[in-house]
Amino acid sequence: PIFWKICEGILEIIPERLLQALMKFLQDLQILMLWYYFLILLAIGVALMSIYFLQKKVFNKKRLIEKRIEHGQCQFCGKRLREGDNHCPFCGENQFRKCTKCKEETYRELPICRKCGEE
Repeated sequence: PIFWKICEGILEIIPERLLQALMKFLQDLQILMLWYYFLILLAIGVALMSIYFLQKKVFNKKRLIEKRIEHGQCQFCGKRLREGDNHCPFCGENQFRKCTKCKEETYRELPICRKCGEE
């Protein structure tokens, strides 16, 4: 549905006569296939840009670590941790660090201390 709305929007922006003239021009030169190849490459480009956007904005490292901490998982490998584990039993990574201000333990990969709230 969204794709069709985008296509309708493009047809409203670009006059239909212009598209018909372009298609006739390409047919006269017998290079209509180039137009189809261009559309295929454009579709591939849009798909790749969508994948890039999803990986950079939706599935970024900060969100992944926040979600892992919420679910009681290792910040690095994502395996489930038992209550009170300071190190992951699977990958061996330390889960905590000392806060520079209050000297209490806080999550290693989060910028803000869970005790005093300082960065």
